[in-house]
Amino acid sequence: MTPPPLSQATTLDPAALEKVRTGQKQIIFAILLNICVIGLGLVPKPQAIAAVFGLFAALGMVTALILSLFGILRLSDGLGYGIGKRVLCVLLMFLPLVSLLVLLSLNGKGTRALQAAGYQVGLLGAKNPA
Repeated sequence: MTPPPLSQATTLDPAALEKVRTGQKQIIFAILLNICVIGLGLVPKPQAIAAVFGLFAALGMVTALILSLFGILRLSDGLGYGIGKRVLCVLLMFLPLVSLLVLLSLNGKGTRALQAAGYQVGLLGAKNPA
């Protein structure tokens, strides 16, 4: 059997891996916050407190967008993406469903890079290698 080919992640330096790790963690929290905000919108609520729910949903979406943007910039910098890919990912964050797909895709790429470098990656991000 031939060993699997070495990926780009094994050639990343420790500073780049730290950027990938922290960027991925921000992206994961942005995804979870997006899911919570969507769930908050699906909860039936009386008219009297609908404005409060709307305010929380708006604050959650803005926070998720900011987390997404910072996470994308850190993760893409750590993975060595060019400026064109970074700009495209940032612009796609402003399209409702596409933004979630982009975040999931980047999270997967970050997970593969970190696992190839020896990190354990769980639901809330990566732990330092043992």
